[in-house]
Amino acid sequence: MKKLFAIAFLAAVLVSCNDDKKAETTVTTTDSNTVISSDADKMSSMGDSAKRMMDKMGDSANKMMDKMGDSAKKMMDKAAEKMEKKH
Repeated sequence: MKKLFAIAFLAAVLVSCNDDKKAETTVTTTDSNTVISSDADKMSSMGDSAKRMMDKMGDSANKMMDKMGDSAKKMMDKAAEKMEKKH
């Protein structure tokens, strides 16, 4: 779980840094800066892809936690039934 949060944090940092780079490089109009701007756009696209991937991972983690919670509840219910039968 700690690794998941670390990955999510790293992706968020990279995406936020990427947005700043895009804003800085698109202001200039020379040929070399146009290439940099294009690269920044590609990086932004990659950041968006990473963000979508992190969102999917978060959704998967939430589903997994929900399933684990349901399993734990079922186990507790079974244990409670066994305890009631003993009394």
